[in-house]
Amino acid sequence: MTVAVVLPGLDGAGSLRQDFADALLPRLQPVLLSYPTDRILGYGSLEDLVRKQLPSDEAYVLIAESFSGPLACRLAASQPPGLKALILFASFARSPLPLLYPFRSLARIAPVQDVPGVVLSWWLLGLWANGKRVSELRSAIANVEAAVLRARVREVLAVDVMSMLALIRCPVLGIRGSADRLIRAQSHMLIGSMIGDYTEAVVEGPHALLQAVPKACAERTIAFCQARGMVGAGSPLG
Repeated sequence: MTVAVVLPGLDGAGSLRQDFADALLPRLQPVLLSYPTDRILGYGSLEDLVRKQLPSDEAYVLIAESFSGPLACRLAASQPPGLKALILFASFARSPLPLLYPFRSLARIAPVQDVPGVVLSWWLLGLWANGKRVSELRSAIANVEAAVLRARVREVLAVDVMSMLALIRCPVLGIRGSADRLIRAQSHMLIGSMIGDYTEAVVEGPHALLQAVPKACAERTIAFCQARGMVGAGSPLG
């Protein structure tokens, strides 16, 4: 069975993507990765961490949400053995907030763990917010040290891996939410402009797609993999 390695968003918590992982079964075998909650790691260090956890002797699909998109692009650009496809959810290859770049140093003092639930709900979940989802999101963020979250925000504000995209040889699927209040459609268009085998899709949902609409995201993922021969029609790939 083809493995689906899932990289998390800014929160770094694989647990928020559990419903998505469950919806991939039995067509794909999900592996949820998490990032350290108490260590400041830039994209380069996270790339080293993730690379060590990639399957060494199995075919796999690399799936990344939001913050992890640039990291996944870096990995795919190195053309690791076994990688069959890259799937990006609500993500980017260049900072989606370029106007804030000059102020990135202010992220060192940003109250990242004190953001009101209503604000998180509006930005990340929108109309798909409910008590359970907001509670899970706030818990995941609270579990990460503030300095680590601030460092990840600074990484987002400075990132630019556009030059690496032309090195990606596997097919790429970019999925954006119809009601994403953080990542504009332009971010997906930029990625598509640099990759030969690129498909874009829109799912009805907010920025936090894998948490808010996990089944719809899983269906898109499986359909893409099936069309590319990575998943057998109507039955799991053995």
